[in-house]
Amino acid sequence: MDLSPHSYIGPFRRLAGFGQTEFGDSRVCSPTSDDEVATILQTAAAQGRQVMLRGAGRSYGDASIAGETVAIRQDRMNRVLAWDPATGTLDVEGGITLEEIWRYVLPDGFWPPVVSGTMKTSVAGGLAMNIHGKNNWSQGTLGEHVDWMDIMLAGGEVRRLIPADPLFFQIISGFGLLGIILRARLRMKRIRSGSLQVVQRSVRNWQEQFDTFEEFQDRYEYIVSWVDGFHDGRGTFQAANHHPDDEPHTLHASAQELSPYLIGFYPKSRAWRTLRHFTNPTGMRLLSAAKYRAGRLTGSEKAAQMPLVAFHFPLDFVQDWERAYLPGGLLQFQVGLGRENAREVIPGLLARSQAAQLWPYLIVMKRHRPDPTLMSYLVDGYSIAMDFHRTDLNAAQLDQLFKEMTADVLAAGGKFYMAKDARLTADEAKQSLGEGPYHQFLATKRELDPTGLLVSALGARIGLCDIPSMLSSP
Repeated sequence: MDLSPHSYIGPFRRLAGFGQTEFGDSRVCSPTSDDEVATILQTAAAQGRQVMLRGAGRSYGDASIAGETVAIRQDRMNRVLAWDPATGTLDVEGGITLEEIWRYVLPDGFWPPVVSGTMKTSVAGGLAMNIHGKNNWSQGTLGEHVDWMDIMLAGGEVRRLIPADPLFFQIISGFGLLGIILRARLRMKRIRSGSLQVVQRSVRNWQEQFDTFEEFQDRYEYIVSWVDGFHDGRGTFQAANHHPDDEPHTLHASAQELSPYLIGFYPKSRAWRTLRHFTNPTGMRLLSAAKYRAGRLTGSEKAAQMPLVAFHFPLDFVQDWERAYLPGGLLQFQVGLGRENAREVIPGLLARSQAAQLWPYLIVMKRHRPDPTLMSYLVDGYSIAMDFHRTDLNAAQLDQLFKEMTADVLAAGGKFYMAKDARLTADEAKQSLGEGPYHQFLATKRELDPTGLLVSALGARIGLCDIPSMLSSP
């Protein structure tokens, strides 16, 4: 394929979802300007190629891959365009990451209003998937903190959208299938310290998990719980508030950096190699038990001070941690369930996996509220994210487990987080998203992208776009 000789157009590369279970070969392009983005779209269309938006490639499944496509990365369109510390408004290009944002605004006493579990997420990708954080039940999603955004449609037209525009909350949550987010104005959160006051509680079962969320949600800004996948709902709950005092010394990036070493000497960059020896039921049972016992020892509910970055992005400091799931990779099952059903269905999901002897090695539970987007995935209730190690031996059994758990969630009116999904079918997606929103999305897709230029493997899998040549094998 010969798009053109420009330096921002690279060779074919094998791309993977973050979970390393889904793969596709794409011609990777890293434009630096609107004109270069438009050139890629026009040239690809003229040559009969489809285009896939890569973002930072942090979606676990297949949202940022598609075989035999032109992949646009915006990593070279990552500038801060304007910053107003008086109002906390930040104008950025879509390729900027959450890490680059917090490093820029923290010295002025600000923090992003919503962050995902990784700071490696790009703004464009984060808005396309409408990411949430540990404060979702009170602050909503990242898309709810945007004043405007500039998008480029498949034909090269650039539009500025504000929240009052009908298209605004279709592009946000649009999975990168409706347009390219070039720029956005975000509203930052003012803070007085770079630290959080974190309270931890050890919980013994599912009832205590839900009761603890209800108890803490009105008094804390962030709430989250880790659940032991080998037991019946026991785990460690954390609640945190921003430190109320002025602490200028913590508003510097240096105060947020964690040691690059574990136990004083072992490089974290090599930790995944050690973790691979524990990525099995016996090893993870031991690690889960150790984590729970450590939580009980430190879970006195006395507030402990913790840097913002350490609380929000703990796994980012274990470089390449996802590689501990190789060979095979990581599949995550993340769903949202309403308050009326969550207490029954969520424990049932874990019970199913345990009965199948397919134990999730990491489970995270959060509290949520509905979001205003067309392809909404959040509810007034709870989410649970369950990480599974996929292997050649358990792949078929794991697929069957996902089908059964999906049926449980759909029967309870639950939702699926597409940034993590890799198995949902078109019929299942339509049932979860709702017939009305699903067909409205298809109508908008036909209007904005009539030739079907913008695609992804996720979009093809759930019936929102067509790709003649689907994923290549790993």
